[in-house]
Parts: sequence; C-alpha cells; structure tokens
Amino acid sequence: MAHGGQGVPLWQSYYPPTGRDGYPPILVVFDPGTRLGEQALKNRMNRVLDLTRDHWSGTYKGFGGYGSERSDGYYDYADAIALLFTTLDRIQESGPLAAVWWRCGHRRWETLTDALDNPKDVRAWRRRDEERHKVQQAREAREREERGAAADEGWGGPRVPAQPEPVLPPYKTCGGPLGAGD
Repeated sequence: MAHGGQGVPLWQSYYPPTGRDGYPPILVVFDPGTRLGEQALKNRMNRVLDLTRDHWSGTYKGFGGYGSERSDGYYDYADAIALLFTTLDRIQESGPLAAVWWRCGHRRWETLTDALDNPKDVRAWRRRDEERHKVQQAREAREREERGAAADEGWGGPRVPAQPEPVLPPYKTCGGPLGAGD
C-alpha cells in the first residue's frame, strides 16, 4: 500500500494512530502452569529480554557539552517495539488493567498504560530543559538586581564635596594671576 509515494507499513493501514512513537507493542503472556516454577519463569523472561534488547531499547540522543554543566538527552523510540510480559495467573487474579505488565527496560510491574509510556523520551528532556531555562532566567534576573543595587549604592552613597579650584596668588609684576598673560 502506498501513501504519497512512500510505502506504509501494513499495521498502520489497519490501526489508527495512538500518539506513541514506535511500532505496535508485543504482549507476551506466559502460562507457566505446573511445568515452570517462579525462577524458571524469571529466567525465560530475562533470556527473551536479553535477546530482543536491540528491538525494544530506544536510541539515545545526547545534548550538552560546551557551555553546559553536563550532557543531557533522551531516548528516541521511533524505531522501537515495546515488549511487555505478564503471566496468565496475574491477568486472571487482577485483570489486564492492573499492574500486571512488565515492560522490557522499565524494571517494575505496571498498568498497561504506564508500561506503554516512554518516560525517558523527548517529553522528559523538554521538561528538564524548560526547568533549566527557568533556573537560568531566575539567576540572570537575580544578577541584574544585584548589579542594579550595587550601582544604586554607588550613586546614593556618601559624596565627597568637590574641591574648589585653588586661587593662585597674583603675579608681582602685573598683579594678575600666574600664567594669565604670559
């Protein structure tokens, strides 16, 4: 299927946009039954996590360097696939809307909405950047006030009266001031 001369992935033609970066998520529901113990299940999840890391981890975009205290950045998930795990037991006990989803890279059980979110994406970087900008503006305003107060103190401080011009004694020959009629 083509759109504007470019190929469109098939899944985009069937599903409406969600506002999330990246591809549709993959949800893996394990059914350990009686064959898998808790540790075996964790081992299997960790193995899948390790084998798929290149597909679910975003690409880091770093900024900073010259003129900044430290570098900062965000993860771009445009080419990432969110990979979520759960177990059939968890879904049956709490339901799919509870914190039963483990997203690779998040390190905790979350609700489906939270698991699909990308908390380290460009939105988080923009919030940090805006906070840095506000701190910088406050610092500049404080420095302007301090400079203004220092200048005001210079104008409003005690003044030394101007010394009058010294009166030169009259010249003995002509009676005028020295250097007046040379």
